[in-house]
Amino acid sequence: NDEIRTACQTHHALVYPAVYVETSCLTLIEALSAGCLAIITNLGALPETGGEWPWYLPSVGRNTSQEYREWLAMLTAGAMSQAIDDYWHPSLQTQLHAASRYYHQFYNWSSRLPQWDAALGVAKEDYDRRNPRV
Repeated sequence: NDEIRTACQTHHALVYPAVYVETSCLTLIEALSAGCLAIITNLGALPETGGEWPWYLPSVGRNTSQEYREWLAMLTAGAMSQAIDDYWHPSLQTQLHAASRYYHQFYNWSSRLPQWDAALGVAKEDYDRRNPRV
């Protein structure tokens, strides 16, 4: 989404300390595509979506207790402080530019749409085969 990507380009980081399991996260994809540093938990499919690019906060399953939230908030604050200190370091900037190039190449509709069309076509053929029209 160009609107989200443009908005992300005016920011330096996405901080997303999720406490619930995520599937593929479009917000993470757009932020990495825009060159933002991502600070996220390692729940659900976030590591699969983010790969090697984000800074990961450890999580404890689907724990939503107040104690866990406070612990996660302290970890998040520490990561944010480190991000402020390190953001303009050449090696981090190189990593952010590489992530942006990767996500522009592999997570755009011109490359994803044919994959979805193919997957949905296979699913439809399977459905039609199992449910013949009378």
